[in-house]
Amino acid sequence: MIVNKEVSSWEWDSIFREVAWSTSTSNRSARKKSYPFHEKNKKVKDLKLLLEELSVLINQNVKENFLLYDRNEIQNNWLGVAPAAAAAIKNKEKELGIELPASYIEFLKITNGFKQVSNFTGKLFSVEKIDWTKKLHPDLIEDYEDQEDYDSKITEEMLNDYSDKNNGNWKYSDFKETIIISDWGDSTLLMLNPNSKNRKDYEVWEFGNWFPGVVRFKNFHHFIESKIESTKKLFKK
Repeated sequence: MIVNKEVSSWEWDSIFREVAWSTSTSNRSARKKSYPFHEKNKKVKDLKLLLEELSVLINQNVKENFLLYDRNEIQNNWLGVAPAAAAAIKNKEKELGIELPASYIEFLKITNGFKQVSNFTGKLFSVEKIDWTKKLHPDLIEDYEDQEDYDSKITEEMLNDYSDKNNGNWKYSDFKETIIISDWGDSTLLMLNPNSKNRKDYEVWEFGNWFPGVVRFKNFHHFIESKIESTKKLFKK
């Protein structure tokens, strides 16, 4: 589906900040050898901090009539749960016949689900509950079938652009192969797109009838960053 948007509430930068390495190849190699897990651990830690920040924003600002959980059950503003077991992740990958994306696995290793990710978007499932859209919501696949006529108009340039201009452009052929990772919030669902160009770290799709259709995010890390920014704007933080 093609959507041209001039202005959107999701104004974010596509950023994935890496560890600052030395400009010399030898120094870069030496640091890599000395600290083989440094970069990986930094990413996991960064995502945990982002999730903690999002937890505070949601728990302290969302009004009761928009809450999708019981605030009385929350401790220290944390909306996560216990981490997913490695075996549970592997079992789900085997069941789906795919490898789950890298930043989503990082999320699962921090918390196997999340109570609410925005004022509008609902609970993130545990890894045990995620499944194909065509299995959990076959009605959506049927309802949007006529969008397949627009697939030929979606270019690679559009799909490589996650700015507000093109993040609402998507293909039905991808839509029908997505994986649901959340329940319904305020008429929104979250999906993974295994057909993403980056097969190691899939796009996250936020589906809503009122968008209309889909807003695409580069990966799960990028999605969480954008939710923090849009939530701050919503509550003027």
